[in-house]
Amino acid sequence: MTKQIVYFIISLAGCAAAPPVEEWGRECRMEMDRERRLDLVRQIMGTGDERAIPVLIDCLASVKRLGKTPDRVYRAKAIVPNDTAPPEFWGLNVITGQDFDLDIEKWSAWYELHRGRFEWDGGTRRFVAK
Repeated sequence: MTKQIVYFIISLAGCAAAPPVEEWGRECRMEMDRERRLDLVRQIMGTGDERAIPVLIDCLASVKRLGKTPDRVYRAKAIVPNDTAPPEFWGLNVITGQDFDLDIEKWSAWYELHRGRFEWDGGTRRFVAK
């Protein structure tokens, strides 16, 4: 049984259980296997928790430090979670609608500008800055 299913069952039972966004982020930052990172990014994205944004920014910074990103610029209109776009960038783009490529400083500045003012839109599965 996956962690997401366990948290879903707990939420149905009326218990308050916060998804372990930071735990998944720590694992993502240390993970070398691209497919496992993609799974972790999807788990983080699926929480609807604003903490997912800085966690994914940290994950993207980590893959850049470890040299796990290709040397090309991505355009959001064409990215998919495949062998070319890092899963962390794909995740950030999907849940924010923003495209700051692999520029950690721009992602961080944008997040700090809107921090605490995000609202989760379940229909689009995206954060909207209020």
